[in-house]
Amino acid sequence: MPYGNKFIKQQAWTQLLNWLHEQLENDPRAITAVTPDKSDCGRQNLLCTMAGFRPDEGSESTDHKECALIILLEHYRQGLINLRCGKSMAPALLQTVAKGNIEMGTLLLQWGAGFPPWFLPGRFIWI
Repeated sequence: MPYGNKFIKQQAWTQLLNWLHEQLENDPRAITAVTPDKSDCGRQNLLCTMAGFRPDEGSESTDHKECALIILLEHYRQGLINLRCGKSMAPALLQTVAKGNIEMGTLLLQWGAGFPPWFLPGRFIWI
């Protein structure tokens, strides 16, 4: 399992945030990496894993939202906002719907997930 996915599954948002900042400085490709097809857990990446997990109810920590935004922006920069992965091979937007992750779904829609690039011509610029 990719290193960052472990933190998401444990809902260790502060540890994930620290790991993400470290990866942004050293190797941003680790944030968009996908496990090989032959792995036991299937194809996974941080965007789809994050889409499937919500923070605990009533949590006042904003680390979850900051982690989601870092992961989302890195996938956007790489042109992978609609990447299909996970065991169902569904894009992250569909996984947010299935899990009721309203926060992540809203972020994905704001950044153009679910729309082809020609549909939102002014939205697809490099940041």
